Amino acid sequence: MINRFSIIINLILFNLLLTTELHSVESFNFNVTEIEILENGNRIIGNKRGVAETNDGISILADKFDYNKITNILRATDNVVIEDKIDNYKLYSNFVEYLKKEEVFVSKGKTNIKLYNKFIIDGSEIKFDKINNQIESKYKVSIKDIEINEEYKLDNFIFLISDEILKGDNIEVRSDFDKPNGDQYFFKSAILDLKKKKFLAKDTKVLVKKDIFKNSENDPRLLGISSISENNKTTINKGIFTSCKQTDKCPPWVIESEKIVHDKTKKQINYKNAILKVYNIPVFYYPIFFHPDPTVERQSGFLKPQLSNSKNLGNGLNLPYYKVLAENKDLTISPTLFDEDIKMIQNEYRQVNKNSDLFLDFALNQGYKSTNSDKKNSMSHIFIDYKKDFEFENFQLSKLTFNLERVSNDTYLKIFDNNLTKNITTPDDYNNLKSNLEIKLDTDNSNFTTGISSYENLSLNNSDRYQYNLPYYNYNTTLPLGLNSGSVNFSSSGNNSLTNTNKLNSTIVNNLNFQSDQFFTNSGLINNWNLYFKNFNAVGKKSETYENTLGSELATIFEINSKLPLIKNINDKINYLTPKISFRINPADMDNNSNGESFINVNNVFSVNRHSNDRSFEQGRSMTLGVDYRRESIEEINKYFDLKLATVVRDKYEDRIPKSSTLNNKTSNIFGSISTNKVDFVNLSYDFSLNNSLDEVQYNAINADFVYGRLNSKFTYIEENDVIGSAHSIMNSTSFNFGNGNNFRFNTRRNEEINLTEYYDLIYEYQNDCLTAGLKYNKTFYEDRDVKPSENLLFTITLIPLTTYEQEINENLYN
Repeated sequence: MINRFSIIINLILFNLLLTTELHSVESFNFNVTEIEILENGNRIIGNKRGVAETNDGISILADKFDYNKITNILRATDNVVIEDKIDNYKLYSNFVEYLKKEEVFVSKGKTNIKLYNKFIIDGSEIKFDKINNQIESKYKVSIKDIEINEEYKLDNFIFLISDEILKGDNIEVRSDFDKPNGDQYFFKSAILDLKKKKFLAKDTKVLVKKDIFKNSENDPRLLGISSISENNKTTINKGIFTSCKQTDKCPPWVIESEKIVHDKTKKQINYKNAILKVYNIPVFYYPIFFHPDPTVERQSGFLKPQLSNSKNLGNGLNLPYYKVLAENKDLTISPTLFDEDIKMIQNEYRQVNKNSDLFLDFALNQGYKSTNSDKKNSMSHIFIDYKKDFEFENFQLSKLTFNLERVSNDTYLKIFDNNLTKNITTPDDYNNLKSNLEIKLDTDNSNFTTGISSYENLSLNNSDRYQYNLPYYNYNTTLPLGLNSGSVNFSSSGNNSLTNTNKLNSTIVNNLNFQSDQFFTNSGLINNWNLYFKNFNAVGKKSETYENTLGSELATIFEINSKLPLIKNINDKINYLTPKISFRINPADMDNNSNGESFINVNNVFSVNRHSNDRSFEQGRSMTLGVDYRRESIEEINKYFDLKLATVVRDKYEDRIPKSSTLNNKTSNIFGSISTNKVDFVNLSYDFSLNNSLDEVQYNAINADFVYGRLNSKFTYIEENDVIGSAHSIMNSTSFNFGNGNNFRFNTRRNEEINLTEYYDLIYEYQNDCLTAGLKYNKTFYEDRDVKPSENLLFTITLIPLTTYEQEINENLYN
């Protein structure tokens, strides 16, 4: 009897288990962890996640199901995933109601649909009608066409899936949606045929990237009352084009046209019966004209013209023309005509290959007459920048670079400065030109650089102006010592330098450095030790520095460093105090550099090569002492006060150490710096060097930045005395913003050593996003051959992106 009762109980439990895991009703097959059957079998509740499947290939995965057999409606909630393997779509939401009779899905809350591996739809409260094959919603949705990289955002949308027709209101269309510079279209309402790439819309706005004209304040745009797009052409009726910033006021300039056609194939914008208006005043009428699409970066055609004026060259008109030579090549030809019968043509050639870039800039000027000559001469320049990546398999970096800078006249760059197009090849220094050919190879733990270079100082005589390095190299590698004990660094550099026509200096410097890891004492001291070896080799020919026979020197220095970081909180302030000490011993001599220049400050005094000497280490035994103090607010860490002090003491006077450093004395100067921004509108920094008698400050450098409201002023004061030097100068740069686009700027530099103000610059400027107008007063006091002291007052106006004009109001005022 007991056995029979046990068998019956097991059978009942087995049947209940089967019912929980698998239950089949007319429209769905449920496979859930836990199931309830209610209302006489007309309602099924599924819990603890499972799947409901239909006989036509739809599976619904959710945490909870509620199926009403009478209405044939299934509600799925929490982490819902609906997949139709036949129609190839997936729907993700937290609540979906499936009306099985109507074959309609209705979601609530955030919903994502992936359709045909082509469309991604993000929105909420979406209705998916499978019978009519359409998706709709009254709320804002985003539809991405990942095949063509286009995104549509709209309200009240209906998407006819088979025909790929999209209807809606407040539509935003963005091409290349995964990039920052795609086109943007806005329509009040529209019908878009995504399959045939055409649309019909009203109240159209087309936006392009803001900085297309090199001004991030611009808002380039096309506006129209209606538009139609077909065959890659968009026609905007009664349209307006401007690049000006969007405000409530009239733009500084617009082009109004009866019809504007944006041809994406030709990358052009064409106008019919167009009028250019400046501050709403008609200026020009164009029956028909076109300009390149602002989104295109490469299209042949004339670029923005530019007018200029200068005392040396007169009035000038520049008309640049851009030519696309191939997919990876282009050329800009920039002829400029001056009323002084001077002609200039500058050419820029660019070529970009898979692993290399070439930029070539060359120009020819005719008709310029130097102030030091009665003849008109031709002048020219050529600048080249070339880079090639070899992509060697065993190197992280394997790169060749070639740069060339050449001019035919020493003052050429200064004379034509305002008329030269600046680019990556333009020299940074108009007095010194550099050319070089260099190869760089890097691995995980080493790098190697070699090449040849030349330097030309345009301010020197022809026989003395050139320096050649034929060749040079630098190698560096780092190896760990193991067991967390430190690392070994080996470096080697060599140079073969030819100066003054026939003076040759050849050097090779090898460095081997052992650097320990930091180790700590129980008292909180942080310590490390370093051992440095240097091997210097040199030979000279007609050299004032090295012998004609090869000389070799070996130097070493041992260093022990310790510091004790301390911290203390006082009220709402954090105080950091870090005493530091460095012991150094050099058992060998150093080369005699007593008259050399060596600038020591609190930032480099703890450096092992604080004299920047590649030949030897600092001689003797020394101890460098320092302390860093910082106080900052807990609530405002940007409010701080910094003080750093350091000095060097040694056991005896060393006559080979540069005197200008003061480190040759038994007790050096005290080097220090103070910086603070405790006051909201002032940042101050002060560097100083105080002699060891504490009675003379031999170096002062004060920097003060004042920013108060619309006023911004920066002062720099430098003074050197005694053995450190004799420089003494004051610089100031001040600007004031009056508001409404009105600005004033002032710059000056005075050399107190020779009691001379080098220049004044005063600029008043009115600027909005499309127009800039200003007065510039400039006075210079220096003279450099063709470049004479001058005093000028100029008027400048720029219409962005149309043109720039600069006119000298007066003759040269300098007497």
